[in-house]
Amino acid sequence: MAVVWIEHVIQVLRRVATRIAVLHGGGVLAEGAPDAVLADPRVQDVYLGTEGR
Repeated sequence: MAVVWIEHVIQVLRRVATRIAVLHGGGVLAEGAPDAVLADPRVQDVYLGTEGR
């Protein structure tokens, strides 16, 4: 089963999802296990910026 869920509270994603996909610029930037995707430097750069780390 697949569900499209738009969420900005990262802790919710970590508790609920077994796999996530991050979309950016009309495509999939990263997908996989939540911890791996959220640790991806490309995801961090796009959503946190280089100053937000």
